[in-house]
Amino acid sequence: MFMKILFLNRELKDLSKEQLTDKCYRDYIAETEMSIKSDPKHFWSFVNQRNSVGSFPSCMFLIGRLGHGGSEIVNLFADHFSSSFNFHIPTHLLLTVTYAWI
Repeated sequence: MFMKILFLNRELKDLSKEQLTDKCYRDYIAETEMSIKSDPKHFWSFVNQRNSVGSFPSCMFLIGRLGHGGSEIVNLFADHFSSSFNFHIPTHLLLTVTYAWI
């Protein structure tokens, strides 16, 4: 057991952070694939985790318009949903603010 730990420690020191991340991910995938029959809950938690990415795609389409990047995509959403939330307030209902300089 001690020799195995020494070997693994030496192996880890030789790997860069990116290589280590890739290796860990590959090991995780292999473990998930091996346990799919015996532990389907582990598999489905992996699937749900993969499906819950919280970032915008690099581009999106909306009714013939293309948005690249976060701000353009957000503006597409704003344009799409603005009709649901825009309403006209009659001017006689608006408050008038008067500033007095002292």
